This record gives sequence, C-alpha cells and structure tokens, in this order.
Amino acid sequence: TRLIEGLLAIPRRIGLPAVEIGVTADNGPALALYQRLGFNEDRRLRLPGEQEAIILRQEWSEERRERREERGA
Repeated sequence: TRLIEGLLAIPRRIGLPAVEIGVTADNGPALALYQRLGFNEDRRLRLPGEQEAIILRQEWSEERRERREERGA
C-alpha cells in the first residue's frame, strides 16, 4: 500500500488531473485495494481469452481547484 501511495504522489505533485489503473475482473483483492485507495471504476474492457479488465480512475481535479483557491490563483 505504501508503495502505491508513493507512486500516486508523483502525478499529483506534477499536476496531472487523474491517474488510471487496470486490474482483471477476477482479481478481487487488487480491486478492493485500489478502491480503498480512492480509485473508482471507470470502464470495463474485454481482453483476449474471455477475460475482462476493470479500468479504475482516481481524479484530483477537485483538490487542484481547492489548492488554487487557497493560493488566490
């Protein structure tokens, strides 16, 4: 969890509005972890071999707007 949180700090620090991560639909533990970290399901993709991927997204645009307002920008 700390590794993922550390990696998520990078796009936040450089000002990206969001980050996406994919997980196979049958990987319940990974899906639960990403959801606990604030990711929400964005879309599903059909993979070769009848597998399905869930694409999760975490957005920070609200945080960025609040920070700009705090700085008076």
